Amino acid sequence: MIHVVKYTFKDILEYKVDRPWYQGGDSKTLLIVAGEAVGCIDLTKIRKEHILEKDSVMIIQLPKPELCYVKVNQQDSRVYEVETGFMTFDEAKLIETAYKEAEKQVAKTALESNIMEQTKKNAELILKPTLEQIARKKVVFRYDLTGVKIETETKPIFQK
Repeated sequence: MIHVVKYTFKDILEYKVDRPWYQGGDSKTLLIVAGEAVGCIDLTKIRKEHILEKDSVMIIQLPKPELCYVKVNQQDSRVYEVETGFMTFDEAKLIETAYKEAEKQVAKTALESNIMEQTKKNAELILKPTLEQIARKKVVFRYDLTGVKIETETKPIFQK
C-alpha cells in the first residue's frame, strides 16, 4: 500500500439526536473537528497480466485508488457545546457518537474534494520516474486495460 495523498480538514459539525418530548427531548452537540483522510494505491494488486510491453513502452494497469483511512484527531478537535434534553442523557455517549459521525463527514468531504483523482496524479508522479529508471522504458499508466491494444504481439513482462 503506497500512501500518496493526505488531506487535512477542519470543520464544524452539529450532531443531533431527535427524541420525542416524553423521552427527554432532543440532545445535540456542536464539535469543531480536525481530521485527515489518506488516499493510497495497493501495489500488491498488480499482476503480470496488468503489465504489457512493446518496444520501448511499458503499459501498467494500476489498481484503483482507495481511501486508506480517515480519522478525527480528537486532540485537535473540540466540543464547543452540548445540550441535553430535560431527562438525563449520557453526555459522553452523545459526544462519542458525534465523533463517529464526524469521521463519516471527513470521508465524505475528502471524496467530494477529489482525493481519488489527486491520488492517481500523485501515484504517477511518484512511481513513473522510478519504474522508467528500472525498466529503461517509457512507462504509461492506465486504470483499465480494456480496449488497450498494442499493434504488435503483446507479451507480459513476466513469464512462467
